[in-house]
Order: sequence, then C-alpha cells, then structure tokens
Amino acid sequence: KIELPFIHEFYSTLKDKISPDDYKHVQKVWKKFGCKNLGKYYDLYLKTDVLSLADVWTEFQKMFMEYYELDPSHYVSTSSLS
Repeated sequence: KIELPFIHEFYSTLKDKISPDDYKHVQKVWKKFGCKNLGKYYDLYLKTDVLSLADVWTEFQKMFMEYYELDPSHYVSTSSLS
C-alpha cells in the first residue's frame, strides 16, 4: 500500500482499535520519516525497537561491569551470572 492506511484499518490487541491520538502520532511519524508504504513504516518501527533494546543492554552491561566486574554478554542467562 502506497499511502498510510485509514484509522479503522489499524488494530490493537489491547483495545481492538487505536485511538485518534495514536493515529495522529502514526501520521506524524509517517510524514516526518517520509514513509512511502507500510513496509517502510514497519522497518522504521523495528529499527527504533532494536536500537532502544541495544541502549538498554549497553547500560545493563556497563552497570554489571562496574559493580560486579562481569560481562553479561559472556553468560547464557542472568541467573548464570550469580
């Protein structure tokens, strides 16, 4: 699809439909980042999700290195760190 889908085409597993405010946010992001289709919007969503997770992991890793002198990247799970 080349344009942003209409509000009624969005679905939320929490509320069944998205709110008008959520849709306004989608429109703003779509325009700001020049999304040409839903695939590009989805790629942008995934990129921001992964980058946010990477930031959290980096801070977690720094904290563990500072307090415990252990790199959590070298362990399979947090329970194996103990």
